[in-house]
Formats: sequence, C-alpha cells, structure tokens
Amino acid sequence: MLDRALLVIEEFCDVDSRNVFDQDNKGFKAVSNAIKGRLVEDDDQFTLSVCLLSQRFSGAKSCHIYVLPLSEAGDFFSMRTDCYSFSQ
Repeated sequence: MLDRALLVIEEFCDVDSRNVFDQDNKGFKAVSNAIKGRLVEDDDQFTLSVCLLSQRFSGAKSCHIYVLPLSEAGDFFSMRTDCYSFSQ
C-alpha cells in the first residue's frame, strides 16, 4: 500500500470525442475509487494526488492510467519531456 500516491490519467483523442475522463462529469473518480483500499489507504487529497492530462490524437482513442509513489512524480514528468527520445 502506498502512503502517498499520484494518479495520472491521460486521454488521447480528437476534440469531438473528448469525454472519457471529462473534468465536468467527474468520471475519473471511478479510477480513484477502484484503487482505494487496494493501492492507497484512502483517496483523499492528502493521500492521493490526481493529474488529468489530454492530448489531441487523430489515431485510435485511448486512455492511459498510471499510479505511482508521489516521490517519483518528478522522474515521471521529467521522462515525458522532449529531453528523451522515447518521450515522443
């Protein structure tokens, strides 16, 4: 069980289909509820940080979900920058 975790949900879609984890309907809460008691003790703001990302994508629509220790958030986002060839 993680003491502090980061939940990252990233949606890849075109503009017309951007509704998988729409911030208005709070559908992303289904993910935090699913990991509550399994990967993290609770899904409150002191235990689980949430990051919603989206990218316009004309290919197959998809949604990537990551759960990692909060202490590794810097490395996670650093590796997603253009500094590394695999980040694109």
